[in-house]
Amino acid sequence: MMKPRLLLSLLATAALAAPVASPLGAQQDEDEQQRRLNEIEEQLQSNERNAAEIRELTPAKREELEALRTRLIETADSLQKAETRTTAIEQRLEELETEEKQVGEELEEQQRATSEILAALQSFELAKPPALAVSPQDASQAARAAMALSGIVPDLQSKVEDLRANMELILSLQQEMAAEKEALEESEVQLTSRRNALEDLLDRKTAEFRDVTDRITELERENDRLAREATSIRNLLDDLAEAARRREEEAALANLPEPEVPDTSTFASVPGLDIYNDLPAVFADARGKLPYPVSGRVVAPYASEMPNGGRLEGLRLETRAGAVVTAPFNGSVVFAQETYELVGNVFILDVGGGYKIVLVGMERFEAGVGQFVRAGEPLGYMPADGNRAVLYMEIRRNAEPQNPTAWLLDRG
Repeated sequence: MMKPRLLLSLLATAALAAPVASPLGAQQDEDEQQRRLNEIEEQLQSNERNAAEIRELTPAKREELEALRTRLIETADSLQKAETRTTAIEQRLEELETEEKQVGEELEEQQRATSEILAALQSFELAKPPALAVSPQDASQAARAAMALSGIVPDLQSKVEDLRANMELILSLQQEMAAEKEALEESEVQLTSRRNALEDLLDRKTAEFRDVTDRITELERENDRLAREATSIRNLLDDLAEAARRREEEAALANLPEPEVPDTSTFASVPGLDIYNDLPAVFADARGKLPYPVSGRVVAPYASEMPNGGRLEGLRLETRAGAVVTAPFNGSVVFAQETYELVGNVFILDVGGGYKIVLVGMERFEAGVGQFVRAGEPLGYMPADGNRAVLYMEIRRNAEPQNPTAWLLDRG
């Protein structure tokens, strides 16, 4: 589409370069321009009526979208809790396997000691002379052997008791491991179910969002094009020589209004999720109150020394493969690049007041540039390949890095 400034310039050039027309021809051209202007104004009025009808439906549609956003936040929170529980079960299984290994080693050691004692007793029994052939010297040796045996038997009994206790402990550990594995499988099933539910909600949200906004956007674009054309025709009809007035109109076109920012005070609260409901309206007041964007653990804190000698300007969070990533605060998506070279997939959320949250490492995004998201809404997923993934997080104010740990909730 030709830009208004270029269209005005070409119309002015064509008018100045054209030969002087007859009064009748000029009148016919003016009538034709006026007819076209009337058609444009009629179309503008029709489009505005259609847009008004759609806008009447938007309050109810917004309520539906807000209810859907609330469900999204609840589902994403459940997903992160399930991921945390699964990680805890895996760690417990590792601990149980270590305990089982230690008990097994102790059991082998006790079995070896017991075997040695039994071998010694058997050797003594074979070496004992017949009763009739016992000499005083033999009797003395037999007495000493009996005394040694009296000291060995209690030790043997003690080792047998220890052996029995260790066998019972191993059996108990095996039963506990079996129960933990069963719980892990159930947790994975719940995780998959919640993930599928989240995907369905995301699909519905996208469809609802596009259904409302696309129709209004289409009408607004058409109105914008018609308005620019009407402006050009009016300028031509009024006086192509009035360069000053054209410059003012072009300046007005250049100074378009800023996009409307939703009033966060109208957002519905999410039952049972005070972590999001208690967030302040202004990001600058959210220090120490931000929820973590993903379920995981910090593996590289802010200002950590990097291999190249520099310092980390954010922090790294180790997550489960395929973990859901959510918005820590309300904001607008200003960047979402899925094939960013050298660094990785980059996502930038503008949270106002010059602050931006930078997230690097997601495999798939669920929010696009220009979209406003609420705190707790899903932004995307971590890579699904492998057992673990790493999300890098920065908080910047006017391009200057801030310490994310000072903004995030203390997990204790």
